[in-house]
Amino acid sequence: MGMDGAQIRKRLEETAADSVIFITVDTLKYLKKAAASHRRQRLSAHFLRIKPVLIILGEKLDSFAKARTMKQAKTMMMNAIQKELDERLHDSGCKDCHLAIAHTDNEEAALEFQKEVKERFPDADVYMAPLSFKHCVPYRTEQPCSDGNEKDGRGT
Repeated sequence: MGMDGAQIRKRLEETAADSVIFITVDTLKYLKKAAASHRRQRLSAHFLRIKPVLIILGEKLDSFAKARTMKQAKTMMMNAIQKELDERLHDSGCKDCHLAIAHTDNEEAALEFQKEVKERFPDADVYMAPLSFKHCVPYRTEQPCSDGNEKDGRGT
């Protein structure tokens, strides 16, 4: 039997430090309202076609890296996941952790990324689903990993 909303919230709060989320967006257009994003930086990043890679660790959202292509951004995320697995989660083979890919409005790109993730981490449990939040951007790929304490990431 699954958990109710209060139980899910409690579990997420208890395990927040055990998860890390890497996010990349195809355009900075949707980040322009962010307080930390300055107009000149946004404009230069737009013209250089920078793909930011962001990280959420615990409660903090921060810039992680900047890529020139989505391919570079995905590689950066996968390298960062490997480092997390090696150093913090102590599961280099990703046998006891879960990886998840979330996307908005680009299932084809997300499926391709899922294939790449499965090739890179063949022993990993890789879950993919669309995001359903109204404020999400048209293309966003998130790749959280956790220590595998929950059975399937859906509270069951």
